[in-house]
Amino acid sequence: MRGSPWHRCLFLLVALIGVGCGLWYLTRPAVANIPVVMSASTIPDGQGKVVIPYELMFSSPIQSGLLDSTLQQISLTGISSHTQTGTITFSTSQPQLSLSIEWQQSAAQNERRFAKLSLFPPGKKQLDYVFDAAGNMDEFIELQPEALE
Repeated sequence: MRGSPWHRCLFLLVALIGVGCGLWYLTRPAVANIPVVMSASTIPDGQGKVVIPYELMFSSPIQSGLLDSTLQQISLTGISSHTQTGTITFSTSQPQLSLSIEWQQSAAQNERRFAKLSLFPPGKKQLDYVFDAAGNMDEFIELQPEALE
């Protein structure tokens, strides 16, 4: 072998450090790139309650409606747009939701109307529920507690 033993040792050390850094980069735990939104956060409001942002979209104009989570009732009367946003309070032990809608105009024969509810629990996946009916809507869902907490 040619060259100084110190140079060979230094070259081997640099190569081992390079391989080690490459392996560390490939095997490190993935870092989640979830943006933190301060205005839309889960706010504990007393024990067993959680406040979640929502968006509710309608296929047709509504005359009146009610969004009820057993801890909070939101009146949907007087909404001129096809979208309603806000926050709703859920019980962490029994998260339930009912939606009642009366449409402005009655549906034509064989026409189905829908409402899409999107919940945005921070740090969790967006939850989407689509309700549809041939006439006025009166729906009920039970949510999974771990999906909101």
